[in-house]
Amino acid sequence: IVDFKRYPSLYIDGKPGSGKSTAIETVLRSLLKGQDQLKVMLVTTKPDFRNLKQEVGEGLVLIDIFDGLFADQAQNIMAIFKEIDDMAQNHRKTGELSSIQYMLIFDEAKDYLAKERSDDKITQGIKEELINLVYTHIRRNARYLQVPIIVASQTQNEGDLAIPLKMFHLRLASSTNEAMRRILWGDKRLTDQSFNQGKFLLKMPENEHMLRIAM
Repeated sequence: IVDFKRYPSLYIDGKPGSGKSTAIETVLRSLLKGQDQLKVMLVTTKPDFRNLKQEVGEGLVLIDIFDGLFADQAQNIMAIFKEIDDMAQNHRKTGELSSIQYMLIFDEAKDYLAKERSDDKITQGIKEELINLVYTHIRRNARYLQVPIIVASQTQNEGDLAIPLKMFHLRLASSTNEAMRRILWGDKRLTDQSFNQGKFLLKMPENEHMLRIAM
C-alpha cells in the first residue's frame, strides 16, 4: 500500500516491458477522471501517452523530452517547478496551499536524469539543473506541499541515476520476481508486501486508486 502522504516520493524500477509505463497510465486515467483541480506533469521519452493526453486534456501536462530541442523541453519542466516554488513561498507567507493539486511523474528517467560522458557542456548543465530540481523536491516540497513525485526507470544499479535511490520514501519493483528477490535478500525498505497479491494501492489526499501490475 502506497500512501502519498506517508510516501510522497515513489521510485518504480523494472526491465523494459515490465509494466512501468502501463502502471503510470493506469494511475493517470484514474486520477484525472473528473478532476479539474489536479495538474499532472508527465515527462517521458516515449509517445505512449499522446492518446491519453487527448483524452484527459488540460489536466495532463505532457512533455516529451526529446520531441524537439532538449533545452526547450527542459525549460517547460522548469516552468512547472517554478509554479510549485511560488506555491511554497505563498504557503510560507499565508499558511495556505493552492486549490490546484500538483503531481510530478518522470518516466524513463535514466534518459535525462543521468549524466552521460557523451553529453556536451550545454546538455550537462541542463541535466544538472533538472537533477537538482528533482532532488530538492524530494527532500523538501514533496512532503511539505503534498506534491507527490513518481520516478520510473530501467535503473538496475544505485549509480545509474544521478539521484540517490535511497532518497525516495518508497521504491517499488514492477515485477513479482524482483519483489520476491528483495524479500529473500531482506531488503524490506525497497519492496512492498502487496506485490505478493499482484497489486498495490496508490492513495491521493481524497481518493484511493487500485492498480494491477502486469505479471
